[in-house]
Amino acid sequence: MAGPIRVILWQGAVPTYRAPVWRMLSEHPDIDLLLLRGQTPDQRSVEVPGVRVEPVRLVRLPLGLDMYPSQWVRPRVGEADVAIVPWSSRSLSALWCISRCRRLGIGVVAWGHGAGKQSSSWRDRLRNAIGRRADVTMVYSRGVADQLTAGGGFDPARVRVAANSLDTRLARAARSAWSDESRLNAFRVEQRLDGPVILYVSRLIPSKRPELVVEVLAALRERHRGLKAVLIGDGPQREIVMRTADRLGVGDAVLLPGALFEEEQLAPYFCAADVFCYPRSIGLSLQHAFAYGLPVVTDDDAVSHGPEVEALVHEKNGLIYQRGDVGAMIEAVDRLLCDPALRARCREGAMEVIDPANPESFTAERMIEGFVGAIRAAYASAASRRGLRSGA
Repeated sequence: MAGPIRVILWQGAVPTYRAPVWRMLSEHPDIDLLLLRGQTPDQRSVEVPGVRVEPVRLVRLPLGLDMYPSQWVRPRVGEADVAIVPWSSRSLSALWCISRCRRLGIGVVAWGHGAGKQSSSWRDRLRNAIGRRADVTMVYSRGVADQLTAGGGFDPARVRVAANSLDTRLARAARSAWSDESRLNAFRVEQRLDGPVILYVSRLIPSKRPELVVEVLAALRERHRGLKAVLIGDGPQREIVMRTADRLGVGDAVLLPGALFEEEQLAPYFCAADVFCYPRSIGLSLQHAFAYGLPVVTDDDAVSHGPEVEALVHEKNGLIYQRGDVGAMIEAVDRLLCDPALRARCREGAMEVIDPANPESFTAERMIEGFVGAIRAAYASAASRRGLRSGA
């Protein structure tokens, strides 16, 4: 290989949490990255400083389908060594793009969840058929990778994992900045946080069931003096949360600061909290909580969660309860509030998960390692297809 591998990658609107990952990939000495950012009128995308970005159309179609028109004609000859193609059964252009890459001798990585939250046999078959055409399939979790190789007909040598992760450097720095107890105590006084704190940070939407955090608060308020619930975020469920608090008589103990996006604003709430309670469908919020050493409480419905839940281990960095059992959720939060030793053990386990020095950690650094490994494997596979040999 002479020089860095030229990589072309399609991505929809770039969310805030993903921008640092693309910057880290672009900075890798073996990678020359061009990010083709999908543009739709209804999606907000952040800038990615330091990364070559080209806007391209992303067309939303009926029945939840989509298409990148650029995938019909790109990569062009000589434009890239490896293409990373979003992989799902919803894309009408992915299979054509993968086939085009193979014809042109370009390595191709099919990147996606590898499984849907709503099981559908025809969708699963279609998604797997698309993925098997790629040189490498790259998924978000080891569990899904094992499913693909065990029952999906995928060659284990061609399946890679890039665990979906946050760049937690900002959170770790913010946590350190709030390590001064006098500063944190002043914040507690200002926010009337004079007892234990249950924290929720995410959108307030029905699928997350944030109002259940208020039910936990109401059930435990008598047992834990000064207990408060802080729900950071906004959305259609905000009104339900407020009505639930009024109905249960705990409106004075529920704080709703609204949507906060800057780490400097979020950090003191995380640092002041004792438990991170997320009733349903957790994703990267898990790692955000872990970055502050917060034990996480959520349910055991792995299908509803994002792949990030793979990092959650019962009684090591949080507690898991049976889906739909509100009493068990209340009991889990109560256990953590009552047992300082359990809370300390879970705090240590949470910090271990996001420690970049840990080779098994769930961090942006490990995610980049997964990407680079997949890119190199696809590059080598394409070279083999072209009849090249190492050192030729």
